[in-house]
Amino acid sequence: MVLAADVLYERPQAALVANVLARALSPGGFALITDPGRRTAPSLIDECSARGLAAVNLVEVPMVENDTPLSVWVYEVRRNLTAGPAPCLR
Repeated sequence: MVLAADVLYERPQAALVANVLARALSPGGFALITDPGRRTAPSLIDECSARGLAAVNLVEVPMVENDTPLSVWVYEVRRNLTAGPAPCLR
């Protein structure tokens, strides 16, 4: 399992994160990546797909910080999504 938070600052980071996940994930392994709703974060799905990984936006968690509404996105990345959701999200 790989956990990462707040690592998708700009679009190029999605490719870097996808590269690391492609090397780090074992068959059946998964990663959970969180991001505070940056507009560049969804590119992680395409970057993972280009490397043979499956990525989905599992959940969007609404929150408020300094009276500003935000959404934190949680992405799941797997070599094989047929294995079901991450154990902590079942």
